[in-house]
Amino acid sequence: MEIKDTENIDVLAIMRGLLDILPFGIVICDEKSDILFYNNNFTYALSFKSTSELCISTNKTHNLLNIIDAGVAAQLENVFERVPGEMLDCFTINRLEYIPSVYPINGNKHFVLILRNSNDEVFLKEELVERLESVIKENLDMVSQIGKILGESSVKRVKALNSFIKVLR
Repeated sequence: MEIKDTENIDVLAIMRGLLDILPFGIVICDEKSDILFYNNNFTYALSFKSTSELCISTNKTHNLLNIIDAGVAAQLENVFERVPGEMLDCFTINRLEYIPSVYPINGNKHFVLILRNSNDEVFLKEELVERLESVIKENLDMVSQIGKILGESSVKRVKALNSFIKVLR
């Protein structure tokens, strides 16, 4: 698809509009966790009544780690070592539980933090299935590793016992 008149398109306004209609909070930060962009639902998730109450303007830099839940902030310390889409520990604000996910982007120069309300049934079902599948896979991997260790150990023991039997005969 080709756009004919690109001079009259305000891409930033379009992106802001798209991000503002999403049903979850989004914040984009640089490698120092300084906020570059956020949508309306992000401000509501943090209990601000409006974006103007959060007061983030282009003239003043705000660091995400100073305004979010301390537990989530601690998990963001190694944000660029995380798997894109990795879910962080949930946190609660005004009796609403939020599920944060982090996405390192742009060659690990920026990251996106998405806050989803755990009461959102569509996301909750997908989230539960994803987490259950992850736990099952981790447990199967662990059982497989234990089985391998036990198998190797039992083979060595059988060989040792057979060699003792040969010596005794």
